[in-house]
Formats: sequence, structure tokens, C-alpha cells
Amino acid sequence: MDESTKKTVKSIPLLRTRAGPRDPSWPTRLKEEYLSLIKYAEQNKENDTDWFHLESNKDGTKWFGKCWHIQNYLKYEFDIEFEIPVTYPETAPEITIPVEH
Repeated sequence: MDESTKKTVKSIPLLRTRAGPRDPSWPTRLKEEYLSLIKYAEQNKENDTDWFHLESNKDGTKWFGKCWHIQNYLKYEFDIEFEIPVTYPETAPEITIPVEH
């Protein structure tokens, strides 16, 4: 891992609560997730390296937003969405790109 990545990781609050959406301690875990995500997004904006925007439903179980990448002065942008699995954090969410009809 390069030094820049190490510095970024060290500055993001750790997630300490092991809980999924059905666990009684899920609200605590969700708060930790939000705090880490907010800190990471703030750092990206400060460094002009932001590349995503995410929102969740009230329960924090469904997430949606946009990701983007700029290359050769062209911006590639796409929607993303994912659900937090019941077995989270042991099972990672599967990020999908929604299909427009």
C-alpha cells in the first residue's frame, strides 16, 4: 500500500460494531458507516479527488448514487445501487449498475 493510501486509511474512523441490518446494534454500526463515509468524502473533496455520491434509505439498507471518472477531459458517469445483505459485514454488498428501461 502506498503512503498516500495509508494516510487516507489512518484518518478515517474505524468501524468497531459487528452488526448487520437485523441485529439490534445495527443503528450503531450504521452511524459508524456514515461517519467513515462522510470523512472519506470530505477528504476526497478537499483533495479534488471526489468520484462518487451516495445516499441511503432511512434504514441504511438500500444505497444509491453516482460514480464518475474523468479521463482525457471526458467525464464518464454512471448510477450505482446496492443493498446491505442480512449477513453483512461477513458478506459484502454487490454493487450493481441499474438498467434503464
